[in-house]
Amino acid sequence: MLPSDFPHWKTVYHNFRAWRINGTWERINHKLHQ
Repeated sequence: MLPSDFPHWKTVYHNFRAWRINGTWERINHKLHQ
């Protein structure tokens, strides 16, 4: 369950999925682990 101040779960999921597909999520994780 998301906190009440987050957008609707479908919006969060859509953005996460798009970032995963286009490699953004991988780049973020890579930068955080440097």
